[in-house]
Amino acid sequence: MNSRNSLILNVVLSIAVIVLYILHFNAGTTTKSSDADQSEAVWIEDTTLAQKALTSSRPLKVVFIRADSIYVKYEYFTNLKKGIEAKTRRSEAELEGEMKRLEKDYEDAQRRAQNMSKEQIMELEQRFGQRQQGLAQLRDRLADELAVEEEKLNKQLRSKVQDYFNRIASENDFDYIVSYFPGSNVIWANDSLDITAKVLNDLNREYRESRKK
Repeated sequence: MNSRNSLILNVVLSIAVIVLYILHFNAGTTTKSSDADQSEAVWIEDTTLAQKALTSSRPLKVVFIRADSIYVKYEYFTNLKKGIEAKTRRSEAELEGEMKRLEKDYEDAQRRAQNMSKEQIMELEQRFGQRQQGLAQLRDRLADELAVEEEKLNKQLRSKVQDYFNRIASENDFDYIVSYFPGSNVIWANDSLDITAKVLNDLNREYRESRKK
């Protein structure tokens, strides 16, 4: 399949990035205990967070979530992913079916061509050209429909996750909620600051309750 058809195959992959995008605040932090007569040392990559940590009149409240667990175990996201995958498979099947029909008709035409006049062959070639163009249009339409659906679901997901984090940050006076995953800016994090389990429990509970309405 060509590059546009590959887009159809890969549409579902990009939705997983959305959760990482929402949760990643481009900041990393670690804390270490010092001697009793020293204040808590903070190792932070983001300069804005570092400046706030040094000038704040109170300790910053920083927690983190494991983003890979969120997008694997958040039921709302996994159901969205399944829906996109199902639509992708249907689009692939429709496109593949049309391609096979075109190939079969073309093979049949080749066998009959030896008994056709020049004008008949030209007319047949014109019809196949039109069908090929129609197949390309179908491919583009299916890809566009998937892209539109993907963007719609992405917006829903971003809104739902962002609303939740805004709420718990306000309720708990969190200064930062950072994303911890392989390759992130967080070099190290104390497990006591991990709120992944709470986040998943809250998000999944709210999702299940919304489905009952």
